[in-house]
Amino acid sequence: MSYLNLLNLEKKRKFILKFLIIYTAVFTIFFMFIIGFIWDKFSNSYLYEYNELKILIVLIIAISLRGFYKFSVAYFDEHFREFKSEYKDAVLEPLFKRLNFKYSKFGHVHALDIMHSGLLDGFDTQDGNDFVRGSVGDVRFSFSDITLSRIKYSLFKDIMLGYLFSRTKKPKFMGLFYTADFNKSIKTPIKITSKPKLFRTKILMDNYDFNELFNVYCSDMVFANYILTPVFMERLLTLEKFAKGGIKISFDRNKIFIVLNKGKDSFEPNLLKSVKNRDNFVAIRHEIFAVLSIIKNLNLNEKIW
Repeated sequence: MSYLNLLNLEKKRKFILKFLIIYTAVFTIFFMFIIGFIWDKFSNSYLYEYNELKILIVLIIAISLRGFYKFSVAYFDEHFREFKSEYKDAVLEPLFKRLNFKYSKFGHVHALDIMHSGLLDGFDTQDGNDFVRGSVGDVRFSFSDITLSRIKYSLFKDIMLGYLFSRTKKPKFMGLFYTADFNKSIKTPIKITSKPKLFRTKILMDNYDFNELFNVYCSDMVFANYILTPVFMERLLTLEKFAKGGIKISFDRNKIFIVLNKGKDSFEPNLLKSVKNRDNFVAIRHEIFAVLSIIKNLNLNEKIW
């Protein structure tokens, strides 16, 4: 990253942060003024008798506050997205290029991979970013941030505002979705989760620590033990320490699918830290290499069975 790019990014970060501080202060003062105005006017017995006027004042105030909030959020999001995009161009893209991996800041894993994994269901829309794909040895892999949402329909909004305003996105899942080649033919799907979920028959493995943290679901106990060897289970225990929000894994169609429930976007710059602060870059770099180390930690590129 050139020093000039660094200065431009830092200037934009400070502008966004300043806007956020000013907005919070203005909104707080404006809100307190409105509360004081309502209290003063509604305490007037003459005005209190006219309910229609009272309702009209409340509606005008509510619409004004909502409009101010919507405009401010949209303005902030636009500038923050621009800042993040330029930061990724300057930091992430060169890093992945040096590692000989392909990177797309606006791309994400395909919905078919998510459905084939059997780990995440009940979603209507999919978004994502930071799509990375490449190979380690003979193992092809890809991963990205994903956001899965449900669409909520409101009949009241449909009647009052029209169909275009009747649907609202409700995020259901935010985290990393990872898929890679598996060096063993998967005859029966296997699912592993660190959180209770009803899949199929639960199987207890010959590892107490593993059973404490994971549930295994497979219709074939013999095959499950064939895939989940003692060595592989120990590696999953190591990986679980990285996935603080929970981990889900499935094996199907000669693929391994891994879901890390992080509840947020990964590889994002910290707005509160200067881009000139090396700790900001080091934190993102550490997160990237932690994800890339999945192949190494699980030894997916070694035929150990």
